[in-house]
This record gives sequence, C-alpha cells and structure tokens, in this order.
Amino acid sequence: MIRRHTRGCNRIVGLTGHSLTLASVGLLLLGACVRWPDTTPPDIDVSGRTIDQLLDRYTDSHRDRGSNMELLIDGPDSYAAFMGLIESAEDHINIETLNFDDDSEQPRDFSMEFAQLLAGKARSGVEVNLIIDPFMQFALSSPEIVKVLTEGGVNYRDFVLPGGCLDDQLMRRTHKKILLVDGRRAIIGGMNYGWLYFGENQWRDTNVLVTGPVVATVQREFLRDWEVLGNDVGDWQRYLPALASTGDLAIRAIDQRPAQGDIDLNTAILIALRSAVLEIDIQAPYFNPTEWLAEELLATAARGVEVRILVNSAASLNIDEVFPMTAFWFDSMVDGGVRVFMWDQGDRRTMHSKAIVVDDKMAMVSTHNLNFRSLVWDTENGVILTDPEAVEAVRAMVEADFSREWVIEIDRVWLNAVPAEERASWDQTRFWALFF
Repeated sequence: MIRRHTRGCNRIVGLTGHSLTLASVGLLLLGACVRWPDTTPPDIDVSGRTIDQLLDRYTDSHRDRGSNMELLIDGPDSYAAFMGLIESAEDHINIETLNFDDDSEQPRDFSMEFAQLLAGKARSGVEVNLIIDPFMQFALSSPEIVKVLTEGGVNYRDFVLPGGCLDDQLMRRTHKKILLVDGRRAIIGGMNYGWLYFGENQWRDTNVLVTGPVVATVQREFLRDWEVLGNDVGDWQRYLPALASTGDLAIRAIDQRPAQGDIDLNTAILIALRSAVLEIDIQAPYFNPTEWLAEELLATAARGVEVRILVNSAASLNIDEVFPMTAFWFDSMVDGGVRVFMWDQGDRRTMHSKAIVVDDKMAMVSTHNLNFRSLVWDTENGVILTDPEAVEAVRAMVEADFSREWVIEIDRVWLNAVPAEERASWDQTRFWALFF
C-alpha cells in the first residue's frame, strides 16, 4: 500500500510492499536509459598551494574583492531580509528556487505572501523572472501559488532542460537558491519559500546576503541558467550595473551544473577535505555520499584530521525515507574515525543548513547536501569565504549547532544498540539512494 505522510506543505509519499517493488522496477527501467554523469572531481595534489590557488586552478570560480556578506540564521532574520530585498526592487528581481510550499494549513501562509508580493511588483512594472523545479513544485505546492504568480505577470519558468534523453527531464533538476534584486544585492543559502523556512522556531537554516562585486557573478549564474532554458536575456548590461565596493571581503560565488559538465562544487569539497590540517566541520542535512566522497572523508580522518558531520535524526527529518540512506553510512564513518553527530530536536524540526568549515582557512555556505542528488544530478550554488573574519563567523555558527543540547554523537555503543531489523532497512535503501 502507499503510506502518505502529511505535514502541511510536505506531502511526502512513502512506498512499501508491492508498490515498493513496482517502483523499484520503474527506477531500474529509468536507470537503463539514464546517462549517468561522471561527477567525480579530478585527482588534486593540494601540497604547496592555498585553497584559493587550488580553487582558481581547478574551478571556474573567482574571488570578487570589495564585497561584503551577512549571515542570515533561521527564519525570522531571513524573512525580513527576503521581504526587504523584494520590496526595494525598482528594475528587476531574479529568483531561482526549488519550490514554494503549500502553507494553507500552516499558522501563516508565507508562500502566498511572497507570491502576492512578487506579483504586485510585476504589475508595478518591475521585471520578475523565476526559475523553479516543476517536480517539487507539483509535489509540495498548490496550483493557487502558480496562478497568483503567472496572472500577476511573473515570468515563470520550469527548470526543464530542452531536448535530451528522459533523464535530462526527470533527473537533472535545479536545487539552487538565488534571490537577486536590481543586480545589486543577492541572497544565497538553504531556504525555499514557506512556513518551515521562515516561521518562528521552525527549521534550522542559513542564508548569506551578499553585496558588492560578487553580486555580478551571481547575476551571471542566473542569466546563464535563464538562457539554457531557452529564454532570451537581451541586453545583459541592463542586469549588470556598476558595483562599488561594499566591504573588504573577497567572496567567491560558485555553482555546479552537472548537465553542462560543471562539477565545481564537488571539486571545492574535495579541495576542502584534502586541505584540512586540524579539523573540518560539515552540516549535511540529507547526508548520502557517493563512493568517492565517502573514501575522501575516511582518508581525511585517517590523516589525523578531526572530521565532524552533523546530520538529522529520523525524528527531525522531514522525509522518513531519507534517514536509512544516511544511516547506511554510520558504521563505516564511525569505524573509520569520522565523528558523526545527529540533530535530534524531533517534531520534524529539520536541520537544513548546509555549511563546511576547514580549519581557519575556508568556509562554504551552499545548497549542496552532500547526497547523491547534489553530487550527481542537481544544479547547486553557494559562496566560499577565505577571509579570516568571514570564516570565523561561519565557524561560530556551525560550532553553536554542534553544541546544541539535543545533538548526540553516534558511536559504537549507539550503533550496537540498533535492532537488527532496523539495520537491515539501512541496507535495503541503497538502491533508492542512487536516485534520491
């Protein structure tokens, strides 16, 4: 039978019994036609080079000096920044996101608020361009949201790559989060649009508000995606105003587009792991690595680096089926010296923040989940910081999360207490993990 979990906007379908078998057959058939991309980064010797030198050499990214950033931690601060940015728009708003949730059963309908605000800006003459993932929008949102946006004049585009095989349509999707206004300010991070992201005491999440020259780099990322979907950008210079210095940070905006052969975020993660000397902390809400990443994590720990990963417990995750995919890796990680911590706040209070901090040398806040979708299939984006004060700000945030009273460490004693039946379920999910 189909077991449906409903929590407001998160209508997640779980499959058991015969339906699981049928779905598995369907995925096997899909797998037969899927062109599995090689998203393993190149073998990189990090000795004698700084992280910035390595990123300059092995990725298409660059540092934009004279920029500034502000961490937006959790819903209320992010909501104020998102609303303020949209309300200030005078010429254009560019958004790329996974979806707008269906908040109709939540205490406050944030998704509709944003949809109505965007529609109002479009009606007032502001150009509003929106790229969205049609699959998650269909699964988690409502037709009313789309109606408000499109009837209001928002240029609404589904992220469906033109042409190609079936996998281009179904598997290669957008997971980016960009809100960019007038080419001058942008927000990047983990949040889509909805109550779970912006509500008081809801999900633990992180965004970064950036200003200065780095915004032009983010703008070019969006415009490139807009063109890939078959849209005519027209005069690019309209979207790229002259940007004065807003601070003394050199911020690196970076993205990943596996369908176009761009795996810069995977490469950045490899560089981070191999460059770590003392410690590396990782927030990975839906941790489910590919083999190369699992091997690199274990190799980093074997060198004596303290590797800590913060994941969600079954009670904190918004998707029941994800926890076994994460738990599949607990034994090998713990036995290999990687310290695994579990965010166990319960009541579906998901830790959704995605950050990496390497010693005092690098911090990354992104959309990358360190799971199969992020590593192999989805377009992703983020910012990388190497200035000491910016790295320290992210480190303080991440350290605070590892220190929460409800965070527990997974050790051998914890693992030995897991019932054999539950352990068996961890192995059984491995096939699904290749897709989700």
